[in-house]
Amino acid sequence: MISDIEYCRRERLTAAEEGLRGLSLDLGIPIEIKRLYFENNPNACRHNVVHRFDKQRTRDYLDELKKIDAMSAVYDCPAEGALTVGTCCDNDKRIADGTMR
Repeated sequence: MISDIEYCRRERLTAAEEGLRGLSLDLGIPIEIKRLYFENNPNACRHNVVHRFDKQRTRDYLDELKKIDAMSAVYDCPAEGALTVGTCCDNDKRIADGTMR
């Protein structure tokens, strides 16, 4: 599995996939590439970054917030089938009401 906020840009994702396919051919190891997309929800992403910073103060959360702003403007996501961006507060609420354990 590979994941990177920069893969929101189509050209970066295409280059990564081409590299993986080339490596697969060179090594003789078949691969299957599946893409999972999250909805373009910069507010939920910002929320998660700020709450993650509360637990991991060594992260550069201001840089992450800037990347969210930049990447959400160019995110090439399919109209349907994108996964919801949950937030830690959503999870707390679902745990409290018993819908997530």
